Amino acid sequence: MPMTFARLLDPSFEDDDDPFRHYDERGEPLEDRLYLPCGIDPHKKVCHAAFIHPLPHRQEILSHRSIPNQDLQAALWLVQEGPRLADQFDATPIYVFETSGPYWRPYRFFLHQLGWPTATVSGRQTKRARGTGTRKTHNDLKLFLSIENRAI
Repeated sequence: MPMTFARLLDPSFEDDDDPFRHYDERGEPLEDRLYLPCGIDPHKKVCHAAFIHPLPHRQEILSHRSIPNQDLQAALWLVQEGPRLADQFDATPIYVFETSGPYWRPYRFFLHQLGWPTATVSGRQTKRARGTGTRKTHNDLKLFLSIENRAI
């Protein structure tokens, strides 16, 4: 087996052609649930979050808010609003972060410690999905919809 960087960092890393060889198909399926995505775009002083309709063809924002980075009470809105909206669709909230800077890490750590599913999307992926590289045409609705499409 060829040596990879991952194997150097973690000798127990298994780098082979069948990543699902330990998966038992008689058990829980890999994707058997509907997710309610929450697109999160963190910045230096504020974090923008929006819950998107769980069905991709319904490109609609259900709820959104700007959260000051120093306000724990405002950050708890993510934890309260996610399950409240997800119950309507019998879905599981998933928090998807655009990782264009270091500001997403505390939010992801916070949600991960509370047991909520999280995912990250590169800022380059969202810009490519928007079809533009200019900041002038940046639109948060387009951003959150592109984050949702990358995560699901």
